[in-house]
Amino acid sequence: MREGSAEWVMERPLLARFLAHHDTRCLRGLILATIADLRSDSPLVRKEFSFNDFDLDLDVEEGTAVLRDIIVDSEGSVVRMPFAAFAQAFEAAGDSRDEPA
Repeated sequence: MREGSAEWVMERPLLARFLAHHDTRCLRGLILATIADLRSDSPLVRKEFSFNDFDLDLDVEEGTAVLRDIIVDSEGSVVRMPFAAFAQAFEAAGDSRDEPA
C-alpha cells in the first residue's frame, strides 16, 4: 500500500472497514471505472453510490470523497477526504490484494 494512502486508512476506521468489506472484484471494477471517468475529460464530475451499509459520494469538482455509514449514526460515521486520497487508498487496497501471499 502506498505510504500516503496507508495513513488515510489507518487514521480512519470507517474507510478501513469499507475497504475490507466492499473491495470485491465486481465492486472494485465499478468504483475504479468511475474513478477513471471522473479523472478523464468526461463530463461526469460527480457520482453517488448506495451500498447496503455505506453511501459513497465522489465529486471531482469539489475534490472530495464522502463515505457515510448509513447504519451507525455516530461520530466517525462520516469520513470526508480529498478525492485523490480516496482514489489512491482504494487503488492501493486492491494492489495489496493482488500481491502473492
